Amino acid sequence: MIELKVEFSQEQYERISDCFPKPRGKLRYNSLEVLNAIPYIAENGAKWRRFPDRFGRWHTIYSRMRHWAKIGVLARVFEALQHEQIIHFTITVGSWDSTSVKVHPDGTGALKNGPQAIGRSRGGLTTKIHLDHELYKSRNEVERLFRMLKGFRRIFSRFEKLDLIFTAFI
Repeated sequence: MIELKVEFSQEQYERISDCFPKPRGKLRYNSLEVLNAIPYIAENGAKWRRFPDRFGRWHTIYSRMRHWAKIGVLARVFEALQHEQIIHFTITVGSWDSTSVKVHPDGTGALKNGPQAIGRSRGGLTTKIHLDHELYKSRNEVERLFRMLKGFRRIFSRFEKLDLIFTAFI
């Protein structure tokens, strides 16, 4: 199993701090604390309400991540992390071929606060991830990408009820 322990230092954060929105008022948790919480929950798949206390209040982390995903902050941060060579990933996926992810029971039953993209099949509830046809030809790379993604419990089990949060983890 791939083990990825990601925790960003203050110095690394300062190199990408311009990607984050300017805080209005006094925040209980700074952006670095929230940023460090996101990889933890992506890898470990902890339930939001059972989030470790060392990261802060779960609802604050969830709300901030949802807001950042909605306004594009997470995408900018990921690009800046690579540009600054803080993390190194090469992903050439534009869209994915119909690979399904089984939806965990905790990922169902949300109020209709947004699109959920959860379908029903003979195998139960699933989410489809679509791959580009040309990219699919290089199947070895695709399989390695999925193997890496499946190391993150939050992705392979689909705990999230809303599309926005699930997509943000991918």
